[in-house]
Amino acid sequence: MTAFSPRGPDAPGKLDAGIDFRLLEAVIQNSNDSVVITAIEPGSDGRRRITWVNPAFSRITGYSAEEAIGQSASFLFNPDKSSPGFRNLLDATRSRQIGHAELELERKDGSHYWLELNVVPVTATDLESQPMVTISRDITERKRLEQAMREQEEFFRTLVENSRDMVSVLDLSGTVLFQSPASTQILGYTPAEMVGHNAAEYVHPDDKEQLYELAQAAHDPARASFSHEARFRHGDGRWLVLEVVGRTITDRSGQPVWILNSRDVTERRQAEDALRTSEQRFRDFAEVASDWFWEQDANLRFTYVSPGVTAVTGRAVSDIIGTTREELYRFDSADPVWAEHRRTIANHEPFENFRYSRVGPNGRLTHRQISGRPIFDDGGKFLGYRGVGRDVTAEVEAEQRATQAERHLRNALASLREGFTLYDENDVLVLQNRRRVML
Repeated sequence: MTAFSPRGPDAPGKLDAGIDFRLLEAVIQNSNDSVVITAIEPGSDGRRRITWVNPAFSRITGYSAEEAIGQSASFLFNPDKSSPGFRNLLDATRSRQIGHAELELERKDGSHYWLELNVVPVTATDLESQPMVTISRDITERKRLEQAMREQEEFFRTLVENSRDMVSVLDLSGTVLFQSPASTQILGYTPAEMVGHNAAEYVHPDDKEQLYELAQAAHDPARASFSHEARFRHGDGRWLVLEVVGRTITDRSGQPVWILNSRDVTERRQAEDALRTSEQRFRDFAEVASDWFWEQDANLRFTYVSPGVTAVTGRAVSDIIGTTREELYRFDSADPVWAEHRRTIANHEPFENFRYSRVGPNGRLTHRQISGRPIFDDGGKFLGYRGVGRDVTAEVEAEQRATQAERHLRNALASLREGFTLYDENDVLVLQNRRRVML
């Protein structure tokens, strides 16, 4: 039987309800779902066999109508006839009840596919063959997507459960719906202790309002996420600083929820506070010190100069930032002292107590002394210089006066008629005039 006709040769063209059988036949023949009719042939062994299939059956299974008709209804269920789904369909067929199952089957070419099967008995009482109609839909792609989704969910669940960050899911009232195991390590609470509680119970009173406002603002599509640092109470009573990154998403039921990713940044915050305190302490010292501190970038342009430089040079800090030392003072390129200093700088070497002289703000010649150390990153790349400068005018002038006094003393001693000798406290000869040498 390779053709299907739901009516006998003498059947009317329409049912009492006015349905044209030819229309039903066209629908079944062109359906994307497989339709199979099985029946018990009179005088046979009583086994149910396939009596008709539509074209979709061949497209799905790979078997032609000729190959299928006459076969036992169970021949499609290789390789496994022991699955619960197959047993359910078999029981439904034997009891002539409606049955449903999802089964993984094997095509003619050996490839596997999934079918959603619905078995429906034909209820006409005058049919001894007890026909059954099986309508099947190929759900292979759906099953593949479901499996991919399960694997993806398992993958992300594994990530969440093994992440050092704390992952939380909250409803819009703040009640914890899910809590990752990291809460035990970070806050000292197990997930079971937190689920069902409001997250605000763990937040410092001074931080609650701002954190809540940020979370509420995340409902705005333009601000789908937020990031904030807030204090959370540890199980032992101390307060930790957590960096919370959150966003609003829709769960499977269509309800909006907050998903939060939190990490402990207490030590980082303490280090940042300590660094700010240290920087402020340095700036306080730098502002009151007579010496000045300076920093240059890789192009030797000043990026920082402490206020002490103004009293010595007469230049405002804002006038110095962004310039080089040579742009400020226009040194003589022929000066051998400066030529040697340039070579030191070009080689990115440290230098100490380098002195140079310039006219100060009061019109007097001033003497300055600078020391610097090169700065490199972790990869050895040169970043610039950092150093200190000081006004050594008084020292230089004192040295000049001492030199001049010594010269006057030597001239005076040289003019004496008597011999003169000077020893230090260790009886080491310090000075004697020419007359004494002649004696």
